[in-house]
Amino acid sequence: MSSEGVQINNDDDVINLLEHCTDLENCSKDINTKLSNIHNSVVEDCISQVERLVHLHNEINKCDKIFDSLENTLSSFLIQLGTIGYDMQSLQTESTSINQQLDNLQSVRNHLSKFIEQVSVSPKIISTITEADCNDPTFIQSLIQLQQQIHFIKSQEFLEAKSINEVKIVVENLKNTAILKIREWILMKINSMKKPLSNYQIIQNALLKNKYFYEFLVANDRRIAKQIKEEYIDTVSKMFYSYFKTYTSRLFKIQTEAATKDDLLGYDDTKQRLISSVLSLGKGQPTKNKTSVFSLAGRHSLLTMDLISPIIVPHVSQQMNESIEFEKIFRSVQYSLVDHEKI
Repeated sequence: MSSEGVQINNDDDVINLLEHCTDLENCSKDINTKLSNIHNSVVEDCISQVERLVHLHNEINKCDKIFDSLENTLSSFLIQLGTIGYDMQSLQTESTSINQQLDNLQSVRNHLSKFIEQVSVSPKIISTITEADCNDPTFIQSLIQLQQQIHFIKSQEFLEAKSINEVKIVVENLKNTAILKIREWILMKINSMKKPLSNYQIIQNALLKNKYFYEFLVANDRRIAKQIKEEYIDTVSKMFYSYFKTYTSRLFKIQTEAATKDDLLGYDDTKQRLISSVLSLGKGQPTKNKTSVFSLAGRHSLLTMDLISPIIVPHVSQQMNESIEFEKIFRSVQYSLVDHEKI
């Protein structure tokens, strides 16, 4: 800073000298002299500050080395950042691949768990089907689950899955056991309908409540299902035939005497009337009042007020000494038939 101050002062002197100079030669000499003095002063000043200059030079060299080291460090850090960026990209790719593998494993696990759940037969189902009674509600639930497993095994057989071979034997044995138990239960119910004075309505309600039994038979053994169907139809047909035969015969016993051939004009013996074939099912006692055999009397009410009246109970009418027209007997039989079909 002192040399700069000297230099500034000397420059001012030179400028002042040039401004007041009248003799150029003398001025030139003075200027050269002053410049020489300034140069010598600067050289002396540098010589006197040589240690500081050497120290400054050394400090500058140290700074250069520090900057070189910092540059190398930054370059190495930059290379490492590039490596880290590549590693992060690789890790991201690997993470995406791992996530995809995890999703695939989860999907396989779900499908495998579902497959195992559907193909495996629980001990509860086995014990219920082999030991429980058919009236037990758990039996029907186990039967439904067994039917689902049968369908699943059939679908896997179509896909040629080899993992169901062992389970197939167990399911097949359970199916046969269930078919035999259901067959015995249904046949027992049908046979109980053949007993005298049996309440077949309760039996039919029990069959209707357990209608899935027949559905199971149809799905797995149509031969036994057909056998049971034919047995049920035959039993119910005989039961209804016996009931309606008895019912109609008892009704005809209290029937009002119908018109005979003696009540007709121009009767042809070669013709047979339809009513005689109907009346052949039962013969009632002839009534004494035959004055209005061809009149409607009150029979037209059968199409209006008496159409939905209760069916005729034969023994009640006999106790009351009632005689019933054929039209009322016909209506009562038809309504009784409809009531039985609704059950």
